[in-house]
Amino acid sequence: MTAKSIGRQTLLKYCIVSVLAILTIFISTFLIFADPTTTTVTLDNALSTLMKDFIDNYLFVSIQTAFIIIEILIIGGLIGELIIKGQKNHFIVGGLTLLTMWFLLFITCSVTSGIMNSINYGLNGFKSAFMSWTVFGLLPFLVFGVLHGLTTGYFLGREIKRRGR
Repeated sequence: MTAKSIGRQTLLKYCIVSVLAILTIFISTFLIFADPTTTTVTLDNALSTLMKDFIDNYLFVSIQTAFIIIEILIIGGLIGELIIKGQKNHFIVGGLTLLTMWFLLFITCSVTSGIMNSINYGLNGFKSAFMSWTVFGLLPFLVFGVLHGLTTGYFLGREIKRRGR
């Protein structure tokens, strides 16, 4: 197995685990903090709420999903080579990889939203959506990226290093 394929497979695994963890946190938060006087608090209700958001934004979610897959193919191969062949620090490479992926996801979200708004509102729609994402989205994406990189980057890099031996 090549360094690139080890990096790609490991990054894919960690992305899937991270998505499942985020979904678990979302569902748990919904079940714990939902107001039972106004909402039926069930797992089915939590999942239907989540699915409704995905279905309502199908094109946007599809574009982001495709971009993340492309990121995994490109960045995963690069980090595999950096850690296995280049003998770089696996914690730094793993952490910066996850931070970079969050930042690139932010960029694609803002550009995709801008393009979708420009269809209806022209250039002003693009500017408005892009600025809204920048003002309200940049900081949360960077915070999530730093937290994700610090909590998971070490394990990502360590597994790539271990599998590369």
